[in-house]
Amino acid sequence: MHYENVSLFKPNFKELNQGLKAEIQKHDLEGIAGAMESLRTKKHHKLVMVTLSEMGIMINDKNKYHHVSAEVRDVADVSGAGDSVIGLASLCLSAGLNPIEIATVANAAGGQVCERAGVVPVDSMQLLRELKSMQEKMKGKKK
Repeated sequence: MHYENVSLFKPNFKELNQGLKAEIQKHDLEGIAGAMESLRTKKHHKLVMVTLSEMGIMINDKNKYHHVSAEVRDVADVSGAGDSVIGLASLCLSAGLNPIEIATVANAAGGQVCERAGVVPVDSMQLLRELKSMQEKMKGKKK
């Protein structure tokens, strides 16, 4: 709760609850969105993105909140996942991506590092393949 006026603030679900002294359940997406809005307005953040482990990520876009589901993965180790998420999210923000794109890329990167033991780097080629696959799936749903 010490950070104010940042472009992108990324607590995980537990940190959001603890920071706001809330008791929101992880499946309560509306409750999480409300807590994110409270945090965003109280601390004057531009974007708030909350990691939800196996449930993915939520991010705000002004007063709208978007949930990006996690892909089913064989999780070996979560070490470094949060760092990968904020690193890629920051890169995406600086590149001018919109909040949904930021959350999608960051979610995929965090998920990818969870599939390997230890603190590992994001494999950029694997990430690009995964994002391209997601894009193809979305095109198929729109038809």
